[in-house]
Amino acid sequence: MMNFTGMGGAPGVAPDVAVPHVSDKTVCICDTQPVTAEGIRTLLSGCPDLKFLEGTDSLNRALELMRRSAPDVLMLDKAFGIQAILEWLSALRSVEAVGEFQAGGLRTGIVVWGVSVTEGQAPAAYCGRQPGLPRW
Repeated sequence: MMNFTGMGGAPGVAPDVAVPHVSDKTVCICDTQPVTAEGIRTLLSGCPDLKFLEGTDSLNRALELMRRSAPDVLMLDKAFGIQAILEWLSALRSVEAVGEFQAGGLRTGIVVWGVSVTEGQAPAAYCGRQPGLPRW
């Protein structure tokens, strides 16, 4: 079968054949500013494959949110402080290890985001090998 990806279709599928829609990805946010969560909700409303579930403004409530909603992605605001986030991620790993989440383990991808990352924070995040933090 020919590959039509160059013409806008999925690999191996003719452009006029409907491709099944991949399931929507769910997103939650943990941010120090509630107005930011509303902004993310507004932005995601224009993305048909992303669904905003809910937001919270504390790391402790973020764990409850993950248990309740099981989002595909949790966005954490860097403004909580890199040390607090690293400690929260370590605690999350220990919670997951004792089976606190569903049988398959934690399925939520953690994204730490912010307006900037300082030179000191970047190596700490990378060297810490914390899950959910980008690798440069």
